[in-house]
Amino acid sequence: MILLKWGTGYTRRHIWVEINGNSIRFRLSPHRKCASPIPLCDGEYHTFTSQMWVNPDLLRQELYKYYKKPVAESSSD
Repeated sequence: MILLKWGTGYTRRHIWVEINGNSIRFRLSPHRKCASPIPLCDGEYHTFTSQMWVNPDLLRQELYKYYKKPVAESSSD
C-alpha cells in the first residue's frame, strides 16, 4: 500500500493507493457505485486493471481528481 499524505496537523489529507496483483486500487470514502465503466467501482475502491493503467492519462486524471478532493480524516501518526 502507498499512502500519500500532506497538510498540517489540522488539515491532514491523504490518498490511499494499493497494488493488488496487476491492479491498482484507490481507496475512497464509502459512496454509491459509479456508473462509469472506467475505473471499476465497488463503492469503496476505484480499481484499474492492467489493461486500464497502461494508459497513463487515466491514472493521471484519477490522481488529480483525488488530489483536488482527498480523503479527510484524522490520523494519529
